[in-house]
Amino acid sequence: MEDIMKQTWEKIEEMFASKSLSNKLFLKDELHSLNIENDSNMMEHLSAFNRRIANLQRLNEVYKSEDKAVMLLTSVPPSYKHFCTTLMFGKRTLKCEEVM
Repeated sequence: MEDIMKQTWEKIEEMFASKSLSNKLFLKDELHSLNIENDSNMMEHLSAFNRRIANLQRLNEVYKSEDKAVMLLTSVPPSYKHFCTTLMFGKRTLKCEEVM
């Protein structure tokens, strides 16, 4: 019985967690097209962003903290422009944790 369960799990993992190029490109597109609307919940947006990063990490895709920070800043609405400028101005480095 354990063998059947293990084989079934492996097949499901193979089908849905594939490290194929098309899957990786789909997940990257999801990440790069993520945008929040003016009236949306920022915590939900951060959760969606982190889920997309985690999904790509499972495919061995690695992003620097600074790159994640920039992607997150560009995903917020124009009403946050002043806030984003303030976060980036005069810094030597920008960490994703600071932006969150």
